Amino acid sequence: MEEAYRQARKRGEQGRRRAISQSERPYLTDLDSLVAQLPLGQRESVGLRDIPLEMVVGTVTKGRQSALSCNFMPLLPFSTEFARKWSNLYDIQVTEGYRDPIIVTEFMHRFYVQEGNKRVSVLKFLDAPTVSAKVTRLNPGTWDSVESRLYGEFCAFWRVCPLYEIEFSREGSYETLAKMLGQNLVEKWPQKKVDYLRHTFLLFKRAYLRAGGDHLDITPADAMLVYLNVYNQDRLLDTPTDIVVNRLCMIWRELVIAGKNDEDKVNLVEAPSVDEEETPAKSTSGVLNFFMGKTVYSAANPLRIELDQTHYPIRGWQAAWLNSQTMRRELKRHEAIESSTARTPW
Repeated sequence: MEEAYRQARKRGEQGRRRAISQSERPYLTDLDSLVAQLPLGQRESVGLRDIPLEMVVGTVTKGRQSALSCNFMPLLPFSTEFARKWSNLYDIQVTEGYRDPIIVTEFMHRFYVQEGNKRVSVLKFLDAPTVSAKVTRLNPGTWDSVESRLYGEFCAFWRVCPLYEIEFSREGSYETLAKMLGQNLVEKWPQKKVDYLRHTFLLFKRAYLRAGGDHLDITPADAMLVYLNVYNQDRLLDTPTDIVVNRLCMIWRELVIAGKNDEDKVNLVEAPSVDEEETPAKSTSGVLNFFMGKTVYSAANPLRIELDQTHYPIRGWQAAWLNSQTMRRELKRHEAIESSTARTPW
């Protein structure tokens, strides 16, 4: 019991120091302060739900804020009453499990605890995926920002398919997902469809994180849409995780692009114009001709080099880095060969 609390407190101190070093808030965010200057809409009771613990990010009020780090791990010494209660709850969880739900407020697809902060802390320490909660939804007062419109789309999706785990960062994605599954955002989905999507998403998310998806600026749901656009005949539940990971590595460039703003996106391969005046490339074939031939490269005929990742089960961010390094090496080698052949009399 004491050892578990000391380990949790150590994680709390690490989280606090990391937040300070990154100029972030080291303690839990409280909802009251967050919405103090914001126009708010109506509250609605959502009822008893299993919610993802990773989306529980703060408390409703400022009380006991300094007792928990921003990652919900404890900060107070073991001699305190808080530590004793935390340890008792830990013992209950590992022996019997909790019976009573926590009470939370949902705001903009995140949850803030009104009752049950220590229970959330214990469950996060044990890496539990979900927690049972009585949920009250607090709607924003206006829907004119990108964030509020995205949340509005999520609420429409949630009413027909009550899954909190699915979170997109681009407008229109929920409707796209519904169409992929032969559904819409008006009529309630059959429970089989809801269960299928939940299991499919959780399987994909594990593969996505294993491939290094936490290095990207997109959500796992965003990545799943990209994946399904490429492998649209794929049934993820029947696909081994290793294959999904390798496929993610092969479409890593598309995943990186999906995380960029529209104005930052570029076409990676540009079609030549009909009046292209560049010297046409010589016809070459084979590895020897590639290195020894006098091919002229241009915008119309760029040098294309790709690392075959099919046989290398590496993380996606590593694949992207290796592609760039391979490109540099091959360009240097090609320039050196061209230079040496220019000096060679044969």
